Amino acid sequence: MHEPVVVEQMDAEDATRFEAAVAHMAGLAEQGRLTEAARDWMADWASAEELAALEASGYLEAAGRYVPVLLGQLEQLGASGGSSPTDPSELASIVAPVLLLQGSETTRRWFLEGVRHVAEHVADARTREVSGAGHSCMPAQPEKLVDELVEFFGPQLADVAGN
Repeated sequence: MHEPVVVEQMDAEDATRFEAAVAHMAGLAEQGRLTEAARDWMADWASAEELAALEASGYLEAAGRYVPVLLGQLEQLGASGGSSPTDPSELASIVAPVLLLQGSETTRRWFLEGVRHVAEHVADARTREVSGAGHSCMPAQPEKLVDELVEFFGPQLADVAGN
């Protein structure tokens, strides 16, 4: 899991910024400007270098199609009234090993606090820093994440291949 979003770790400033970003994305989506909605959403979390890579790869245009789904998920999460997926009691029920990745270039405190929060509440959590990566590493620098995943799952895959 790369820098999970843990709403419990947002301070008032983060929450206000997040709510404004969601509202802006929703407004653009209502106008049918889905690619712009995806770009603006990502611009709030991605570094300039990551945003340029996302733009060049066509990721933002493709991601625009999923903006309505993201908005629906965010609305459902806000309306659920129940516990969030990152509630400590929910996290404590996870029994599988979990790899938590954080970018060395991530500047948002609440993303880093989210990693710490999940690591504290999942029994078998392993945290690793991805050098040179920011919050939008997954779509912007997927090779860095692949390397971490291969290292994490490699021993298990070798065991399966050997049997």
